[in-house]
Amino acid sequence: MVNLELRKRFVDSIEHIRKMDFFKDHSNLSSVKILEKIFGGK
Repeated sequence: MVNLELRKRFVDSIEHIRKMDFFKDHSNLSSVKILEKIFGGK
């Protein structure tokens, strides 16, 4: 489990790169769900 501050930084990073059109295939997912998929190896 990642501590809350680090998790927040990951989510913030995902939100930032989403603005550059990353994760288009996952536009229906929140940044938190994308992070969970990454940590889950998907």
